[in-house]
Amino acid sequence: MIRPSPGPGAARLRTVFMGTPWFAVPSLAALAESVDVTLVLCNPDRPSGRGRSMASPPVKEEAVRRGIPVFQPEKARHPDAVARIVAEAPDLILAGHTHGGQLCVPGWGALVTNCDLDTRRAKGLHGWPGPR
Repeated sequence: MIRPSPGPGAARLRTVFMGTPWFAVPSLAALAESVDVTLVLCNPDRPSGRGRSMASPPVKEEAVRRGIPVFQPEKARHPDAVARIVAEAPDLILAGHTHGGQLCVPGWGALVTNCDLDTRRAKGLHGWPGPR
């Protein structure tokens, strides 16, 4: 169900954002302007480049720049990650794409998910430039 946005002075939604790549940075930035992002989940720092030096995910860099706490589990479905999300008591959880965890059709939505989430509630942002 889509609810109308709250009026001026209403409490901002407590939101957990899940994303890692550069593609998700503009979404996090826009979201942080309109809701209270209380936690960002992203992949752990990993070796990158020819020198294999440790690099932070782009979403982590944006979250740190904005002063948003970051949690970097190996898998978002692990019990420690789920417990951390629950501890935030979020009103809203926004997640980026998955790798094989759901099948989405651009302009339509999820056909299959890898969890108990109703497919009508699984939405995604994608970079596919084709018709919508």
